[in-house]
Amino acid sequence: MRWLLLFAVGCGAAEGTGTVVYSEAGTGRVIALDVASGDSKVIDPGSFGAVAISSDRQYFAYAGADRVVKVADRNGNITAVPPGGGDCGGVPVWGPNHSVTYCISDQSGGGTVLLPTLGAMPRRVNGGPIAISADGQYFVYRQWAVTDGTSNAGDDVVENADGSEHRVLRASVMDGGFFLFTPDQQHVLTPSAAGILEIAVADGSVSNLGSGAYVDPLPHDPMSNVSPDGELLLFAGTQYVALNISTGERRYIADAPPHCGYAAFADRDHVVCVAHEDTTPPGSDAGMFQESLLVASGSSITTLIAPPGTNMPCTLVAIARTSGYAAAACGGNATLVSLDGTVLASRAAIDVVGLARDESGIVAVAYQGQVFFLSANGDSRQLATAISPFAFNGGDLFSPYVAYAP
Repeated sequence: MRWLLLFAVGCGAAEGTGTVVYSEAGTGRVIALDVASGDSKVIDPGSFGAVAISSDRQYFAYAGADRVVKVADRNGNITAVPPGGGDCGGVPVWGPNHSVTYCISDQSGGGTVLLPTLGAMPRRVNGGPIAISADGQYFVYRQWAVTDGTSNAGDDVVENADGSEHRVLRASVMDGGFFLFTPDQQHVLTPSAAGILEIAVADGSVSNLGSGAYVDPLPHDPMSNVSPDGELLLFAGTQYVALNISTGERRYIADAPPHCGYAAFADRDHVVCVAHEDTTPPGSDAGMFQESLLVASGSSITTLIAPPGTNMPCTLVAIARTSGYAAAACGGNATLVSLDGTVLASRAAIDVVGLARDESGIVAVAYQGQVFFLSANGDSRQLATAISPFAFNGGDLFSPYVAYAP
């Protein structure tokens, strides 16, 4: 009953908010659309894919068949970010302070192209992925010893946005290579065989925060791994725990359900996770699996979405914490499910691209590229028609073809 009461608080409006940017079906034009009003504007009349939108909804990034990323504002002012991703595809990712990164693979090897902020000069680094502080001041990444993709070994480095004050934090490191800035923005966390390491950006001093692995935020829910008290979600052996980074104190949340890994806070004392169970018969190499969505607290486990079938993936997209539901893409459906297991809304879809800021619903994409808003009260409204990964036969434009900023 508690979850249903929470849901009742947040389900008033059904219109949705935010901006969708998409590659138009049939033309590939980049179009921005306001979810609430339905008004749209052509941002670039060319033919593009790999679309992305900044969190403030003011800028767009995308790439054409030449894999060169472009950045545009709402007025259609367009700037190229060379040289392009090459064999890597070059799907752009927005970061803090209007930074953009994309991977590159060409005759010089692999790496990451970085646009530190709008108007800056793009530059290439021999490493990645890059963690960026909230103010855009610090960039931390693994600088690879070799760039041919055969090894992740190298130096963990930090530098300013323009590449100045390049400093080695840890030299000749084999493990890890992924970084997460702490809330004070003065340290980064990285996984290692010895435990979770906290590295000071100023001088490279290292503290071991203990065993386990921190849980990354969901792509469409950047605070999903942070509790209401500011603790970080950890997967530690067979348990989910909350870590107070300042004190090092750990708080038990739940026994990890069987086969669960990545997860998100539902509230202070509950986590939602995806269970991935290998169901391949002994002696077979068929690669069979089943996935489901669960919520856990203490030793209690509730199934939110049962396995939809063999080899049918289930992806947790976002948690509506005020309204008390999870948004997921499971078994070919976009589903909103209350945290007591009640399905609030469901519609056939290949992807869910985000949760509305007012938690009134989600933006999702159907099989033929139809972009729609699915409200938490079960209503749906078509917004646009984008290139579909199943219908598009040009083969030159990379997905995603739809992006959303609430």
